[in-house]
Amino acid sequence: IEGYSILVGSASPDGTGTYLKTSTSDKIYLVDDGAFSSFEFEALDLANTSSFAAATFTNTTGYMSDDGKLASFDELTVSGKNFGDTVKIGPSDTDEKLKSLVTFEVVEPMRRFANDENVSAAFKLFTDNLAVAGAYSYDIDDKSLAAVGLDNPDLIVSLTVGGETKTFKIAYVDDEYCAVINDSSIMIRKVARSNIAFAGATSESFYSTWVIMQMINDVKNMTVTVDDTDYSFDITYDDAEGAEEPYVIMHGDKKLDDENFRDFYQIFVGLMANSFKTVEVDNPTTTVKLTLTDKR
Repeated sequence: IEGYSILVGSASPDGTGTYLKTSTSDKIYLVDDGAFSSFEFEALDLANTSSFAAATFTNTTGYMSDDGKLASFDELTVSGKNFGDTVKIGPSDTDEKLKSLVTFEVVEPMRRFANDENVSAAFKLFTDNLAVAGAYSYDIDDKSLAAVGLDNPDLIVSLTVGGETKTFKIAYVDDEYCAVINDSSIMIRKVARSNIAFAGATSESFYSTWVIMQMINDVKNMTVTVDDTDYSFDITYDDAEGAEEPYVIMHGDKKLDDENFRDFYQIFVGLMANSFKTVEVDNPTTTVKLTLTDKR
């Protein structure tokens, strides 16, 4: 195959155009400057901008939905330079009633219900194609990684399915774009931050803002400790049809008005955290302990 090239020269003295010559002719042409607008690009503009494809795993038996899409996992971990401890997340192993409200649980650093929205967004990195806007580098080496912050990523997201783990690394280049690589990357790609719904997340972002979610029917004791004084409430629930007293609430040997207590409990479970830290609190002024009917 013979090569073909176009040589672009200087502007003409009278400013009417630019000189041009092709490799197949000795003629020199005077061409309007607008003809060269398509020549104005950088090497990275020629990079492949196809999407990151959805991840494939070797053993997906029991992990797929009816429509053939990955629907579950063994473990999802999220870490990054501002995270501190790695957040480890798994499918919820709570009772079936609560699974309709919370799909995932944070396992480490503190076991709590997870924020389903952010966990689902992180999971989506592996289940859906991720659109690409361009490239930052054709090379993946120490220098190119450091140039875009991938030597110390803002986010490292790993998914384990059937014992096999795959990973994305994400660095925030500016307010609009991220640099992204995964296990199969041969270049550093440019992705709009808007395409990564959990961009900017911290470890706290993966915890549910609900303080507690257990229904009163599943609680047999609620103990509130204030300044070292315990206030204990025993709860008996009778789910028999037509039960004379569906709820019996006892504080010591005193029977309480069950409707008032249930109103109080409804307010309690409706509490949501505006902000919090994933660390143990020293010397709390108030603690609430729930003992469930399944002995948890």
